[in-house]
Amino acid sequence: MDINTVSRQDLFDQVWSKPMRALAAEYGVSATHLKSICVSLDIPVPIQGHWNKVAAGRPVDPQPALPETDDLPGKVTIMASGDRSWRGRRALVARYAAKIGKVPLTKPFHPLIAPLATDKEARWEHRGMIANGTLAEAVDRSEQSSTGRRRLMLVSSLFWKLEAYGFVLELAERREFIARHKDGRINFKLQEMLKLELVKRDFSKDPLARFLGRSKHQIYHLTGLLCFEIISYDVGAGTRFIRESRPGELDGRLSEVVAMILVARDVQIENAEDNKAREKYEAEARERAAEERRRQEDLARLVALERARFNAFVDAGERWHRINRARSFLDEVRRIAPAKASPIEGRSIVEWCDWAEQHLKERDPLKDGASSFIVDALLSVGEST
Repeated sequence: MDINTVSRQDLFDQVWSKPMRALAAEYGVSATHLKSICVSLDIPVPIQGHWNKVAAGRPVDPQPALPETDDLPGKVTIMASGDRSWRGRRALVARYAAKIGKVPLTKPFHPLIAPLATDKEARWEHRGMIANGTLAEAVDRSEQSSTGRRRLMLVSSLFWKLEAYGFVLELAERREFIARHKDGRINFKLQEMLKLELVKRDFSKDPLARFLGRSKHQIYHLTGLLCFEIISYDVGAGTRFIRESRPGELDGRLSEVVAMILVARDVQIENAEDNKAREKYEAEARERAAEERRRQEDLARLVALERARFNAFVDAGERWHRINRARSFLDEVRRIAPAKASPIEGRSIVEWCDWAEQHLKERDPLKDGASSFIVDALLSVGEST
């Protein structure tokens, strides 16, 4: 998977230099996804029909300026999704099949398949019985038929070929097989197709069916035709099964079967890489968001600190103003005080004035100078908040 990092300015210039669909193809994403990225980054995009007017030589709206903002990231990472359509997958299967060439039917049987070829109990444990809807009839797939032997030969040859590509093979329940690789597992089936027949019931022999209103019951018939199917649901779009239209058709299409499993492996590996890249991108986005939250919190603390310091400055100014008014009042008291007056509580008026002067000096915010006032009255606010 391709990962492209582009600046907001460069993406804006590219969007206005060519049609959105052509630019999206270069990044390996859809035009809708690329447009959503532009919207999230507040990047203006041409209106619908803009490039048709350009091609026709008609006047168009001028390119606007890129809005300036500090709240959006300056760069964006665009992860290419590749051609994940069913056409793209089918084309990849065809290329793989051509490269693989003809896959021969090899003997002896693969060690995992040999017990199924020789032991009926092993076939039974691999779910050889398929019952119909009423459980009255059943298809015993544990019995070995010519189509069953051909099926096991194809599976064995497929196992040998897949092991050569590094797969680890296993048997699973319900007649399934597992091909494991380093990034996942692919479940698949290769089995004989069944034909369903609806048979009219004889109500005289089955009164319960009359009571339940079931006029027909199901009977399955073996067809002698094989069907290969990938049943893992995380392998994306594309070819998932091959059905025989005539007996023996699948014998010559084993290379296509191998190619389908290889494409499924590539899809799972690609999905794993996508998930890792997405997790990394999301982790980086979370880190950026956390960093932005920390920045906003620091800014809020700074604003609160500045507000608290200013409030402390205003409070100190009000105290200084009250003290100066008190000093003026004290000067007036001294001016009108009689030269000879009886003591008040053992103190003369002069002593009481000296007492008031001392308290005014102690409460004066500027008693120790401007520097001391800033340190004691303003910077101390930062230590307490």
